[in-house]
Amino acid sequence: MTEREMFEKSFQRPSNYFKLTPERQWEIDKDLGILDWAGDDLSKEDMERFHSHYDIKERKNLVDEKLQNRFDDAPKKLTKSDKYVARLVWNRYKALYKRSDELKPGMYAKRRKHYLNMIDEILGWNENEVL
Repeated sequence: MTEREMFEKSFQRPSNYFKLTPERQWEIDKDLGILDWAGDDLSKEDMERFHSHYDIKERKNLVDEKLQNRFDDAPKKLTKSDKYVARLVWNRYKALYKRSDELKPGMYAKRRKHYLNMIDEILGWNENEVL
């Protein structure tokens, strides 16, 4: 199957695909035959269609709001240095959000998770409360 065919096949996934567990995502992709899809060579229109199908913009706005709340409600008393580093990481996350349309779908998710985990570690959230 070509990259283009796998791209078209990806729209047979449910629109809440990225909210599902990794195991369920794998099962869906396996059933569709797109486990090897890399998401390469997508045009701007393709990316817009992809984001629209999965409501990615809407979800990113909700995450940004949730992130602000996590920062405001941090369980540990933050030092000036903690606040500075957390803000730097958060600004990197927001810059990533602005570039999300340019990135491959998997790359955005991977980088987003990395930044959010860094922020959680700085703010003192334990592993059971990760965003």
